[in-house]
Amino acid sequence: MSVDLASWSGIRDSGPELVRALLGELAPDVVFANEDEKRTLGDTTGAATWIVKRGGRGCRFGDDERPALAVGHVVDTTGAGDALAAGYILGGPGLAPEVRLRDLVTGKDARLAIAKNWSFVTQSRDGSIVAFNSDAREASAIYTVPVTGGVPKKVCASCGRPVEWSPDRSRIYFDNAGPGQREIHVLDVATGQSHPFLQHPEASLTMPRLSPDGRYVAFTMVLTGRARRIYVAPIGVAPLGDGPIPERQWTVLVDGSDFDRLPFWAPSGNLIYFLSERDGFRCVWAQRIDAATGHASGQPFGVHHMHQARSSLGAIPDPATNGLSVAGGELFYASFELQANVWLAERPRLRSGR
Repeated sequence: MSVDLASWSGIRDSGPELVRALLGELAPDVVFANEDEKRTLGDTTGAATWIVKRGGRGCRFGDDERPALAVGHVVDTTGAGDALAAGYILGGPGLAPEVRLRDLVTGKDARLAIAKNWSFVTQSRDGSIVAFNSDAREASAIYTVPVTGGVPKKVCASCGRPVEWSPDRSRIYFDNAGPGQREIHVLDVATGQSHPFLQHPEASLTMPRLSPDGRYVAFTMVLTGRARRIYVAPIGVAPLGDGPIPERQWTVLVDGSDFDRLPFWAPSGNLIYFLSERDGFRCVWAQRIDAATGHASGQPFGVHHMHQARSSLGAIPDPATNGLSVAGGELFYASFELQANVWLAERPRLRSGR
C-alpha cells in the first residue's frame, strides 16, 4: 500500500497528530511527501519507506538522494511528481537505469542521464563528454552529455550503439548500423551525418576500438557458431564520406573459434585485450601487436581467468555489457556475483510419553 500526503495545508488543518494516527492504522509500505508536507507532519514511526520529493533538487529515498536531471522547459511539476510515484510503485528506485560517472579517486558517482537497460555508454578520451544510445534497440538515437552535467543532446536520430570517440571528439564510431544492423558507421558529431566505416557482404562487424594514437581500429567479425575473428585496419586520414575501409586493408589479429571478441587497446598501443571462451569460461585474454605494422606478434595469452561459479563474466547474456576496458592501469568489467545464505534449523525435541 502507498500513501501520498498530497497537501501540507490539509495536514495543518486536520492536525499532524491525526494524520500520524491514520498512517499508523493504515501501515503503508511507501509514503510520498514533499518537503513541506514532511516538515508539517513532523517525526513519524513505522516501517514505511518515505519518498521525499524535492522539486528541482530531485528526491530522496531514505539515505539515497537522487538529483533531478536538467530539462530545457518545465511543463508540469505536479505531473512529474505523480509520474515519480507511479514509477517507484512499479519498479522501485532501480526502475530507470541511469548513465553515471564514477570518480575512481573518490569513489563518488555523478548522475548524468536516464538510460535504458540495454543502453551502451562511451566516454571521450579527454574525459569531458559521454555518448549513449536510447529510445529504441534497433537504429537507436545517440545522445551526448558533458560530464559536468546538463541536458543530453541528440546528435543522431537513428544510428546504433555508440562504441568509440575519435581522439578529437569530432566523430563517434557506432555498430549495429546499416542493413540488418551488421555494419560499423562513423558519425560527424557537428553535422549529425553518418557514413559506413566498415562493412562486409556476409558477416556482422561489431565493437570498433581505436588505437591510442588513432592510427588503427580493432573490431570483431561475427561468423557462424562460436567463431569470431578480431581484425585490425588502418584508419588513414580520408574525409568522412570517402567510403568504408577496403577489406584488403584488414589484418587478422585473432582468428578464433571460441567466442574471441570485444577488443580493447592497452594504453601502450602494443597490446589488445579481448574476451574469449577458449578455456571453457569467459575470461580476459590478450594479443601482442606490432604498433608499426598493426600485425599480431606471438600467440594470445590469458590475462585474467574467472573459472569460479561465484563470480562469472559468462552469466551476463550480452558480452558487450561486460564492458571490458582499461583505465588508471586497471582492467574494468561487469560480472555477476552469486551469493547464498546458509541456515541452520534445530529440530524440536519430542516429548516422551507413555
